[in-house]
Amino acid sequence: MLIDTDGHRAGFRFTAEQLDRLGITASPAHLGKRGFRVYPTWCTGLNPQARRTQQQHAEAFFEV
Repeated sequence: MLIDTDGHRAGFRFTAEQLDRLGITASPAHLGKRGFRVYPTWCTGLNPQARRTQQQHAEAFFEV
C-alpha cells in the first residue's frame, strides 16, 4: 500500500505474520477484517485509538 500526501511518499508492507497478529486475517477463531486504516508517521493530532493503531503498524511503515 503506497501513500502520497502533502509532499510525503511512503508505504506499508505487512507480512502475513503481522496481519495475523493484528487480527486482520481470518482464522478458525476469528472472521478477519474487510478493511483497516493506516496512519503514516506524519499524521499527528490522532485520537488515542488511532495513535495505538499507528504504533502497531509502525514496523510495516517505510518512507520512499
